[in-house]
Amino acid sequence: MTDSVTHRGPDEVGYFHDDRISLGHARLSIIDLHTGSQPMFNENKNFVVVYNGEIYNYQELKSELEKKGHNFSTSSDTEVIVHAYEEYGIESFNMFNGMFAFAIWDSKKKELILARDSHGIKPLYFSEVNKKLLFASEAKAILNSQDIEPEVNIESLYYMLNLRYIPYEQTIFKNIQRLAAGHFLRAKSNGQLEIRKYKRENTHNLLEITENQASTKLNNALLSSIKRHLISDVPLGFYLSGGIDSTTLVAISKELGHKKLTTFSMGFGEERDELQTAKQVSEYFETDHKEIIIDGAIMKEFPSMIWCAEGPKRNLWHYYLAKLARKHVKVVLSGLGCDEFFGGYDFRYKQIMNYKDDLPTQEKVKTYINTQGRDILSENEMNNFFGKQFKNFSKRSVSNLFIPFFNTNGSFLQQVVEADKEMKMTNEFLLVDDAVSMAHGLEVRVPFLDNELTSLSQQLPMNYKFHNNEGKFILKKTMTNRLPDFVLKKSKQGFNPDPVLVYKKELHEYAKQYLLDGIGISQGFFTKDFVTKLLSQETSDHFRTHYNKLWDIFAFETWYKLFIVRKEFTKPNISLDKLLMDS
Repeated sequence: MTDSVTHRGPDEVGYFHDDRISLGHARLSIIDLHTGSQPMFNENKNFVVVYNGEIYNYQELKSELEKKGHNFSTSSDTEVIVHAYEEYGIESFNMFNGMFAFAIWDSKKKELILARDSHGIKPLYFSEVNKKLLFASEAKAILNSQDIEPEVNIESLYYMLNLRYIPYEQTIFKNIQRLAAGHFLRAKSNGQLEIRKYKRENTHNLLEITENQASTKLNNALLSSIKRHLISDVPLGFYLSGGIDSTTLVAISKELGHKKLTTFSMGFGEERDELQTAKQVSEYFETDHKEIIIDGAIMKEFPSMIWCAEGPKRNLWHYYLAKLARKHVKVVLSGLGCDEFFGGYDFRYKQIMNYKDDLPTQEKVKTYINTQGRDILSENEMNNFFGKQFKNFSKRSVSNLFIPFFNTNGSFLQQVVEADKEMKMTNEFLLVDDAVSMAHGLEVRVPFLDNELTSLSQQLPMNYKFHNNEGKFILKKTMTNRLPDFVLKKSKQGFNPDPVLVYKKELHEYAKQYLLDGIGISQGFFTKDFVTKLLSQETSDHFRTHYNKLWDIFAFETWYKLFIVRKEFTKPNISLDKLLMDS
């Protein structure tokens, strides 16, 4: 199992075994390079931990624990986890400010604890099979145990084809689950499993403060968060798009005294690329800037992307950016999470503001889905699209997933923001970022998801985030005179190519060549008539039919060949054409 995740931790491998449990850990050394090896124990070795992530407030917690009589033998944040759990139990998880997925074995109670951070920045998978509990940072490690056969989870595929992600605990593999963000799993000595939420609900009232007071609070929280996220014993850098999120990280890091910063950007040889803006920001802040342009054969490494994502995903282009960054650093800071917590989706919020807060719940859900541009299929489309594999599957309404977010108190806009955080950010953005970065042994840190910052965000009135049709209002106010005007006025973009151009350049030819005789159709997942109709239609800028559905089918074809047919649970070395030609 550990062999399947050594790309995540190429520096060192460690193991622990006793009569009830075996733990393996592949380490990416970032803090305490010399004494931070895992698995790690407390003083009397009653507790042992393996963990992936960073606890940014570990030094403060360590001081408190030392006052309570705990003795430390390393300078690692890992050791703080095991001592904090020994002292405070489950409540310690709420004390950790960071990103984490870990396992703690209590040798006295013969009890295992798994836990995942409150935002789901770090993944954690598990499966109960053959009287064993298997768990890992990636599903492929569980598959490589050979205790479980890879099978398609039809319900998960259904959600993937409608939402582009799989919600909550499910995965694309039958009998493999994700531990939900902010939850822990306890495997008791009698074999019983208990899964519960440990994350405290936000109970803070909205702050009644002026814009200037809010700006001051945000500035202090930004300084604290970024300072914590810059702690590292190895070189680190920054993803830089030229937008306000990533540029804020660079600007404040410079203010904190980090003068020699390395920044990374990516383009696709298109007019909409952000390379020029990123270069301007780099020159403004005098960073050592690296960039990569993928203007040909963009799908060349698609099998590797799908392998690391472990599902039929699209928009995995950060894979190339992470590959570039890892040549120079082990850690990058990313602006991910700023949009969700500080009002970044103003192009959608403007649409939401056209509706009243007392709109019926089902209408709110429908409007929310429409503003996201989701690919949710109509009943007629489902009947035409889905093959015999879906025959016995009860097609439930995807919209039901979102009802809990719109049955709460608060404005329609606030409900939309909460749904964005809990659904797409956690179940897609964070999972994909972790997968494509750790595939190269690169750690991505997200300062905007720092506990202090997210707590402040929850207490700020919505009009400090979206004000007069302007997103990130209070962040822009806070960063005025610290960022150049061209950044403050820049519209949102991101590291993605134009989907229509990708379709025209590469995807259409691949689809025509392989899909009609592919596994997706022959195994009854999709109907040949529907795919034939898609392929026969003219390509247009209204690309939903051409791009999205054909892309989903193509990604599924690639994923199925890798995981179900070939059982590639360690990193494959195969071209896209060779993979698709294999039977």
